[in-house]
This record gives sequence, C-alpha cells and structure tokens, in this order.
Amino acid sequence: MKHKAVIFDLDGTILDNEHLYCQAFMAVIRNLGVKNLEKCPHTRGIGLKSNWAKILTEFNIQTHLSLADLDLATQAAYSKLIDEVTLRAGFEAFATDLKNRGVKLALATSNYRDVTNFVIQKFQLDRFFEVVVTANDVEKTKPDPETFLLTAQKLGVTPADCLVYEDAEAGLAAARAAGMEVIHVTDDYVFNSSAKR
Repeated sequence: MKHKAVIFDLDGTILDNEHLYCQAFMAVIRNLGVKNLEKCPHTRGIGLKSNWAKILTEFNIQTHLSLADLDLATQAAYSKLIDEVTLRAGFEAFATDLKNRGVKLALATSNYRDVTNFVIQKFQLDRFFEVVVTANDVEKTKPDPETFLLTAQKLGVTPADCLVYEDAEAGLAAARAAGMEVIHVTDDYVFNSSAKR
C-alpha cells in the first residue's frame, strides 16, 4: 500500500448508523412542532450544532432552546437507539489487515468525544486506532480540513501520505482540502481486505 496512514470517519463510515441519527433528528424536530417530514433533515458530517443552525432556518422553527440544548436532545434521542448501531460490513477484517501491514490507523470525526469514546468501548475500536480526533479537538469541524490536518500531525505523517474513508460530502471536501486522497463510502459499501489498495 502506498499510503503510510489510513484515516476513517466514524458515523456512516465505520458505523452503520446514519439512519439512526436521522430518527433522532426527526424525533426532536417533531417535538418542536414540525410535522410531515418526508426525508432526513440533517446533513451528514457537519456535526450536530451546525445541523441545528441550518435546520432552524430551513424549517423556520421558533424555540427558546439553544443550539447546545438541541444538540443534547438529539444525542439523548440517539442514545436510546444505540443498541441498534452496528459496524459496517468487513471493517474489522479490513482494519486488522491494514495494521498487520504496518499502516497507521486513525479516527477523525465531527462527533463529540464522549459519544465517540462510548462507541470505541462498545466495539473495542481502540485496538485499531493510534489517534482519535473529535469535534472537541478542533476549532472548525468538517468541511474545514482542520480535523484531518490535526489527525495527520498526531500520526506523524504528511497529508499526502494519508488515505481517508468518508461517507459525507462535508468530509470528502475536508479531506481533499487537506491534500489527502479520499474514498467515498456509500451506504452499500463493504470493506474488502483482499482488494488492492
């Protein structure tokens, strides 16, 4: 493999859980009085607060709740669904293969440290990752490249040495802006440890 490091996004990339975040957002929005939602209201990869700033404007929602309050309400709704979260097919074998080849692995997410740590413990992901960067570690989340640039710095590699796996447009843009090669993880993507990289 030509890359020294592989950086993975979390939600929607390693985890098959974007549909659960969709349900969480919709539950909170309905509690705010918005009915007849036909599709998921959130934008993948930009974090909860950025999503709520967009959603409040898009749906013209008037509420006394702050972005932080809405953030907490969404995480609370998501936490009720956490037992339904699964790893994407093939990820464990894929990550194990990379580590056995001497490739450095990192996790770079727009989610918060407490939620990320919970998931890491749930799936024992600490066996894979040398570095974990969350929204708590940066000033600007994706699509800004800061998350990926900081991850590369912590890994001790250049951005050009990194390959990124991402599901969200914001994350794809962030990785490209950081000067990294990126693979788009679609909803039906399966990690394949035997594929050439």
